[in-house]
Amino acid sequence: MVQNMNILNKKIRPISLFYLCFVMYTISNALTLTNFRNNESLFIYPIYLYIRVICAIILAIIIISNKQIRIKLIFLFPLIIFLGLSTYFSESWNLALLVLFAIASDGVDVKKIAKILIIIYGSILALTSLSARLGIIPSYPIKGDGGLVRDPMGFTHPNTFSSFVVVVCCAFAIIRFKKFNLLDLLVQSFGFFLCWSIAYSRTSSICIVFILVISMIFSLIKSKNIHKAIYTLMAFLFLIECIFSLYLMIHYTSSSPWMSNLNRLFSGRLELANYFYSNFGINPFGFDYSKIQIFYNGYTSFVVDNAFCHIILESGYIVAVIFYIMYFLAIIRARKNGLYSLNAYGLILYVPVAFCEMSAFLVCFNFALLSVFKLVGKSIQYSDDHVLKA
Repeated sequence: MVQNMNILNKKIRPISLFYLCFVMYTISNALTLTNFRNNESLFIYPIYLYIRVICAIILAIIIISNKQIRIKLIFLFPLIIFLGLSTYFSESWNLALLVLFAIASDGVDVKKIAKILIIIYGSILALTSLSARLGIIPSYPIKGDGGLVRDPMGFTHPNTFSSFVVVVCCAFAIIRFKKFNLLDLLVQSFGFFLCWSIAYSRTSSICIVFILVISMIFSLIKSKNIHKAIYTLMAFLFLIECIFSLYLMIHYTSSSPWMSNLNRLFSGRLELANYFYSNFGINPFGFDYSKIQIFYNGYTSFVVDNAFCHIILESGYIVAVIFYIMYFLAIIRARKNGLYSLNAYGLILYVPVAFCEMSAFLVCFNFALLSVFKLVGKSIQYSDDHVLKA
């Protein structure tokens, strides 16, 4: 027992366990978004449910075994209580696992996480697309605006396929932070091609263009004043997106020409958010949509792609508001302290994504969320540091 504790107390041990949990959670979650899940013999969804419990237990052990983190838990106690209640009432583990991963990320290398995600999502993109083409798994194309056929390439939806492409492009941009060259242009252009020409996802295509432009600015323009201005812009864009998203969720009406046109531009996302708000409202600790029958415009489950609306409808307004504030403060603190590093860079890359993709607030997609607590608590000290500190 003592020997095990000594091994556990060695820094490499918790980090190894952290990476193991992150890999297991990311792979299992990603596979539930492919049509491999239709093969009951693979037990994809049950395995995912078990893995998230295993990860929660291991991450809790990592946190408890670190005295420095354990002391700081006192300040997070109210948040932990709210998260527990939200997880209980909503049956959604997304925020709870995000917080556990973020708190347990002491010593984690952001570049290593980015490389892990490129391997995982790149491999699943290739495997799923090839399997769909070979007929091993089904793929259900849908018609978009103008009769365009949107191919999901074996994923549950064309937008899911494009969100995988976006996370690979984002992770690659983070690895290549301040090193933009022709290779970056080729990678981002290929990602744009996949989203625009195969999935016909306008929103994901726009997100990749944004990643490309921001990567060029940070690499080619060395002025810290420009970088500071970008962080300021992204912080307030996040705030505007949040307020605008919640306003549309509550007040959307198809009789308004501008709302209707905007809804069409975003593939019905505004209407969906309004439907769930109008029928189920928002609750302090969320709502479990899996326990009700949903039949709306061909949807049979809770589908709200706007990340701001999704989190408040599913997890409740208490933890949602706390999350909004922490994300905003993380960017503001990074700007104020000159921390234009990998830890904050990923947060600003996902700001425009949040308006159209829930993946922006999932730690297995937006891994920059690992640094939120560190940035808010000013625990990241160096502008070029990519290792998270407690």
